[in-house]
Amino acid sequence: MVDEEFGRVFNLQEVPHLRILVVKSMSRPAKEVAEADGYFVIELGERVTEANAKEVYELIYRKLSDLFTNIAPPQLLEIAKKVSKTAEELSKIAQELAKLSQSYG
Repeated sequence: MVDEEFGRVFNLQEVPHLRILVVKSMSRPAKEVAEADGYFVIELGERVTEANAKEVYELIYRKLSDLFTNIAPPQLLEIAKKVSKTAEELSKIAQELAKLSQSYG
């Protein structure tokens, strides 16, 4: 399976910067081959169904978020923290303004 996927990607006109395999499970040797070929492997541990789709989505989101956070430049992470803090402060100000407008309205 890994070799087939590697062959498909290798034959693309432009090689993707990030190659991801999302699988139910993978043997250790297969995972090592995939990672050696430059794939980011996400093992779900179970088959995706309607019942577990949200949990699978959250797992994939968390894994990709961790990946991108780990490769982000430190300056970008610092800016993201500042933006998050500013957004929280603006939210508090908006709540205070809403309270004021209700008391004068």
